Amino acid sequence: QCPHTKLIRDRANTEGWRTHVAKTPENVWKEVGPEGKWGICCAEMDLFEANREAGAFTAHPCNHPEQTVCEGDEECGNKDYGHTGWGD
Repeated sequence: QCPHTKLIRDRANTEGWRTHVAKTPENVWKEVGPEGKWGICCAEMDLFEANREAGAFTAHPCNHPEQTVCEGDEECGNKDYGHTGWGD
């Protein structure tokens, strides 16, 4: 998971802040964002993804042992274009 947030490691992530198009789960392209030039990759554990019928615990591992700043689709990931990035 490599979200593009406004603040990364106490530094402003304001360069290149923009919206972009991404594919929704319904397979429709939609404008989303805004997001900055850099992302921050880290491992994540989803503990409660559930409804009244079922629940799931999901691990999202990362290729780095600690939070790591990423830049671009190759590092941060963009599943719409087949880039998994460092996390997940």
